[in-house]
Amino acid sequence: MVDLFADAGGAADLFVGDRSCTRRQLLTVAAALAAKLPAPQPGSHIAFAFEHDPIAFAIAVVATWLRGHAVALPVNARRHAVVPLLGQPEVAGFLHDTGAGTGICVSDLMAAADAATSGEAAPANIRLGPVTIYTALMDGAMQRQLLTAEQLAWEITEHDAAMQLQRGAAVLNLFTPAFPPALVPGLLAPMRRGCLLLPRPAASPAALRKALAMRPPPTLLVPTPLLRELARGPIDVGGPARAFTLGDELDAPNTLRLQQRGIAVQHLGSRRTRDAGCERLLDEAWRGGALDAAVLRQQVPGEAIARLFAAVVVDGPPESPLDQLSEPTSEALAPIVHAVRRLPRDANGVLTDEALLRCLGRRSDGSLPSRDLDWQFRTDADGRFVGSTRVPADYFAFAGHFVTYPVLSGAVQLHELVLPCLRAARPESPIVTELADLKFLVRIVPGDALEVVLAFDAGREAVDFEIRRGALRCSTGRLLYRGATVEGP
Repeated sequence: MVDLFADAGGAADLFVGDRSCTRRQLLTVAAALAAKLPAPQPGSHIAFAFEHDPIAFAIAVVATWLRGHAVALPVNARRHAVVPLLGQPEVAGFLHDTGAGTGICVSDLMAAADAATSGEAAPANIRLGPVTIYTALMDGAMQRQLLTAEQLAWEITEHDAAMQLQRGAAVLNLFTPAFPPALVPGLLAPMRRGCLLLPRPAASPAALRKALAMRPPPTLLVPTPLLRELARGPIDVGGPARAFTLGDELDAPNTLRLQQRGIAVQHLGSRRTRDAGCERLLDEAWRGGALDAAVLRQQVPGEAIARLFAAVVVDGPPESPLDQLSEPTSEALAPIVHAVRRLPRDANGVLTDEALLRCLGRRSDGSLPSRDLDWQFRTDADGRFVGSTRVPADYFAFAGHFVTYPVLSGAVQLHELVLPCLRAARPESPIVTELADLKFLVRIVPGDALEVVLAFDAGREAVDFEIRRGALRCSTGRLLYRGATVEGP
């Protein structure tokens, strides 16, 4: 095992967080937290969900290893992403700073532990333990990646050499605390070297500009999209500054802009490999003035060769960076390029392939989702108009609502289910003027066989509707159409 505070420049005497925390205080609070954790079992993990407080995260990591557990980090450490992980049999506890109603909130514990542990002795050292990174797959399964203590020690050495941190130097990590790729460069390497960990503000260009105005500026770990935003405005730099990125590299035009202002940008970790077609599209997008861009090569079912998909965020007329991107290459069909208002990146700047395709209106395999519903219409024994259909499993409106919990939203139910039946019953294409008494009672899911039942008011242009799955009412409401008004109660 490897001692986290072995002689590699010495551990710092001070960590700076939402409250001051010396090394002794950090280890003492970590020991108090470790005592609250269950006894370790072979392979047992403590699940983490930290979004704000890097000092609480540091204490949680140290406490977990002190107790003899492995650290379990979801790629997305928000509460809803951690829930599937908590059902894994090897997960023995849950530490977080999110305000969740379960597990132990380390930020809350820190305040109480300051007084309770003031007279206690801190552990002399802390040895690295393993880390398991969990990724939720599209089918809900959890994929694991194990990092042993030896692998972490090697990564600490590599990042220490790349970052050239000095004892006592300030480090500001603008990635979320439990973001797995930032574990070593944002926490373990600075702790080993003896650096000051600055509190993490809300990640924004304004916060980044404030940090760069410090004299001297701290060493920065910054999501690439945030650096692009920074490069577009004025910057007051308090001295030569260094910023490190993870994941996607910063494009050449923005790297040069920041360099000219005294900010050297360096990429950490493995570089993302793309084929020549993707690199060409991205390069043309950046040179064309794109604010953000993403490109993916995808083999679409039914197409002979791969296709490139590109989403570009532009400022002003979209034609400027997009016109050059539409030509086919020898190894791919003509790219499908869309201008979008924003790319659905997470707080760490990560954009998954599924999210990119979804914002282009595509399924995860690149194909177009089903948009049309097959209807059968009839009139029942009570004179009500009934439309019957089945919602396909790949229906377009399920995209994003949600990946692991698909649901048909209320707006979609009205637009795609109720209105087609109203127009079939009233061929003069009525215009809906008012909605009333809407109730969405039961979730509609992929593959549901549904009936839309319309009961028209004989005295005026109004209709009550029900959406049913068998005998179960999913949604109900009342529509007024073609200029009718609601009468008094």
